[in-house]
Amino acid sequence: MNGLIEAIGVSRTYDLGETRICALKEINLSIARGEFVAITGPSGSGKSTLLHLIGSIEQPTTGAILIDGENTGRMSQRALSRLRLHKIGFVFQHFYLLATLTAYENIELPMKEARLSRALRRDRVQELLVAVGLEDRGRHRPHQLSGGEQQRVAIARALANDPPTILADEPTGELDTRTGSAIIDLLTKINQEYGKTIVVVSHDLEIARRAKRVIELRDGAIVDVLY
Repeated sequence: MNGLIEAIGVSRTYDLGETRICALKEINLSIARGEFVAITGPSGSGKSTLLHLIGSIEQPTTGAILIDGENTGRMSQRALSRLRLHKIGFVFQHFYLLATLTAYENIELPMKEARLSRALRRDRVQELLVAVGLEDRGRHRPHQLSGGEQQRVAIARALANDPPTILADEPTGELDTRTGSAIIDLLTKINQEYGKTIVVVSHDLEIARRAKRVIELRDGAIVDVLY
């Protein structure tokens, strides 16, 4: 395997009292730069766990996750924080926007953490607001935005530091069909026009149809890969 993202013999177990739960079992997976991959499967199949491991939110019990050749299990917490800040953008089902901040300020946050200058932040936020179709909504707070608009802000925030990879966990889960379809269009655009690697966990069949590769999980194991 020689991809941007690699899972090598990855398993993840959890202890729940005296019961050991195996969420993932010996996963081997390689995702190339610029791919659009959908991870599907029934609830409890291990989809979100795999995404969390790829995003270094969690670490595997056994095996290794490599991001651009680096083994995340051998990285310090500081290095993992830098990895998440610069190389991975996250989009979740629940938008996790800060209610007291405007759309502009929510998008700006990762750039502040990366210590970009105010001028660079301003130009980048404006560019991203245009890219997600919200150039006239930057001063609005989350409660003044629709669900689809909030998810667009979350996607712009994920792109703030220009990471090569976007990880999305059920990004259309709280949206109606029409709005969800528009979000899928946006993710497809980000993949095709900006060359971002997109990995999406979803039950949404439209996402599976639009992805270049579909990985189906069941009971913690890969059971099918469709191209």
